[in-house]
Amino acid sequence: MPHQMLYLGRPADALGLLGVTEKKVTLPATRALVDSQAGRVHAALGDEQSAERDLGAADELVAGDLGEVPERVAYFDVAGHAGARAVSARDLAGLHGDHRSASVHFADALRLRRPGFDRVKGMDRVGLTAALFTEGEPEQGAPAAHQALDDATRVDSALVASRLNTLLDAARLTGPQWWTMSVPARRISQRPGRALSRPESMESMGKHARPGPANQPSRSTSDVDRNDPLAAYE
Repeated sequence: MPHQMLYLGRPADALGLLGVTEKKVTLPATRALVDSQAGRVHAALGDEQSAERDLGAADELVAGDLGEVPERVAYFDVAGHAGARAVSARDLAGLHGDHRSASVHFADALRLRRPGFDRVKGMDRVGLTAALFTEGEPEQGAPAAHQALDDATRVDSALVASRLNTLLDAARLTGPQWWTMSVPARRISQRPGRALSRPESMESMGKHARPGPANQPSRSTSDVDRNDPLAAYE
């Protein structure tokens, strides 16, 4: 699926899959998911105008009545869109060197996540912490970092552990006085099978081996049908 293509460092392929899916979308709930993911991919590619267009369209949809929600996309909700907003702001800020706020969106995602989404919450927490440091708010970032480290020790996820590198980079750039969390963070991220590249991290999760909460797709899918990308969520 598109978000997995992003984790694998293939945003152009993700955009292609979304283009195919978009032609078949009829329900508002599925349209919201596609728009949200498309905005995220455009942000990863540095296309701010297209990102805001699609994210704005998803804003309107998730704020209204989504009506019938197909089972295969029931995992997506307002929290998922807040997460897409967060990583889009983060990516655009990194690519364009500006200071747009990603932390507010990561905080929204954490507040809105449903019970059971511990792995996603862990990634939200790491993203929030890194964003706070990047945005010049180390006083808020330091306690958030300790919470992120606690979450990372509780969640058995290669992806969450590998994301700690973004937290470490942000803290390092902020100043040495905020580097106290570096040792425990490194220990977590460098556990066997943890400090991996994105493709390796995805592969280490297995194919349909570790399902998430109800209605949440598996961590990785073995095959994606380019003519029907959503079929992987059946």
